[in-house]
Amino acid sequence: MRKCYFITILFALVAIKSSAQYAVEYNYWINQADLAICDENYQLASQNYVKAFETANPFTSDLFAYFWIYRKFGIGKNDDLIFWAHKLAQREALSLDRYQDDTLLYPIFKIILDTTVSTIDHNLTDRLKQIVERDQEVRLRNDFASAEEKALAVRQTDSINLFEIKKLYNTYPIINNDNAGFFEQDVWLILLHCSQNGIKGIPWKLFEEQVALNCFSVTDFMTMYDECTQWRAYADSITCTGYGTKLEHQRIVGNTLFVYPPANIEEINRNREEIGAAETWQDYKRKLVYTFLSRKFAFVALQEDVWGDEAANERAAAKGRNEIDNGTVKGEYFIR
Repeated sequence: MRKCYFITILFALVAIKSSAQYAVEYNYWINQADLAICDENYQLASQNYVKAFETANPFTSDLFAYFWIYRKFGIGKNDDLIFWAHKLAQREALSLDRYQDDTLLYPIFKIILDTTVSTIDHNLTDRLKQIVERDQEVRLRNDFASAEEKALAVRQTDSINLFEIKKLYNTYPIINNDNAGFFEQDVWLILLHCSQNGIKGIPWKLFEEQVALNCFSVTDFMTMYDECTQWRAYADSITCTGYGTKLEHQRIVGNTLFVYPPANIEEINRNREEIGAAETWQDYKRKLVYTFLSRKFAFVALQEDVWGDEAANERAAAKGRNEIDNGTVKGEYFIR
């Protein structure tokens, strides 16, 4: 019996390792595609997205980026577009409204949408929805007798929700965009609230395994990890020093983006490599700057500081630029 158990564990480890290799290759081509967009080489970006999709099951966000290039620039092979439109339809994520003027692909996409069987597990998505609703309900309630009573109720709810997230992963052998749709943001919300309230026990190792299985986006994982672990309650479960995406490294004031590089970029890049990301911190910065300057494609969620009216914002931006120019603060800035 012990021998069979050992063989089962060994098989599972081999499967994870094999999946991790595919995930690394997938992440490599996605990063190459993203960087090609930053260079405004949309033909190369489209080709690289297709190469990524051929190595592993694509994330819906990456499929959206591929189709965005087609809608914006008319780049993409019809056979590839039709094939991956079917994947979006399976995930209930194919929107016909965006293709009404496309006389060639619209009727094909409509047939795909009308005839494709969904892979979404609505029992799973309903459970995720219930978790989020419970999270929001307790925070929006205003019938508590005191702030202390509300804080206690919120903490209790966060503990329950973290338990429910863990239970989902024990119940479902696979949770990904195929059966859960856009589930990453739901998980992210719960883990963030738990970290803010000092709820112990976020299973980071579990999510690292999900990244290796290409079930959870490495980009989402790195940002989620950094956002959660910046709350100091997590000394017990931090698995690395982070990935350099914390909001302390970037901010917008008026028409200026300020970038403050981490002091440990080499360590951050090692952390990124260990999790299977092809994107270095320098690549991340390129995408951050592109997102700000181009206003075309949002690789990174931007943080905007508001100091008052337009004149107040400009004074704050000028002060920030001056601090970098005179060497008081280490960083760079980009003016739009």
